[in-house]
Amino acid sequence: MQRHAERGRQVAAGPLDGDAAPGDLDPTDLVGDRDAASRDQQSDGHPPHEPIAHGLPPEGPILIRVGIKQTRTFRARLDACTDVSAFVESAIAGMDARLVMRLRLAVEELFVNTVTHGHGGDSDAPVEVTIRIAEARVVLDYIDTAPPFNPFAQVEKPNAMASVEVRDVGRLGVFLITQLAERFDYARAGDRNRITVELPAPTTPL
Repeated sequence: MQRHAERGRQVAAGPLDGDAAPGDLDPTDLVGDRDAASRDQQSDGHPPHEPIAHGLPPEGPILIRVGIKQTRTFRARLDACTDVSAFVESAIAGMDARLVMRLRLAVEELFVNTVTHGHGGDSDAPVEVTIRIAEARVVLDYIDTAPPFNPFAQVEKPNAMASVEVRDVGRLGVFLITQLAERFDYARAGDRNRITVELPAPTTPL
């Protein structure tokens, strides 16, 4: 798949560290009523136990670890794709298996396109991947320094009947992203491409 000139919406340069807009990620917006827990006393008269890691209640179902954010930078080299996949799986470990698969697919597709089409092969250029867990969704911020390119500018439904040799695997991956994501966006900020993908993070199986 050839890279095209960036046709998407141009966005003024802004923060590239993957932080959410004010109010988007509230670390206190956690599952359970911690205020109610703090008011209750155990039967033996001692204060209740502290919540477990990530602020979740000590009892009941563990749903979404709201407010967690992880960032890692990779070199734009195909042999780093395994590390990229491992990072994705680690960042959302324990969440719905299909969510993990979908996010891994999205990141792998973007990363391979950056290397093969953006830089024309292996490069030491940085690729920054940030994964944030928000309420009922997982947000991917993907940033590279390749030439301007909006992968969502022209997304066509691939021919499912075509052979693997004929089918453009890259286009198939981008198409799947547009079908699976709740939101996807591209922006050129300074000398960087920034892609944002939001996937639903269900508390029950999809």
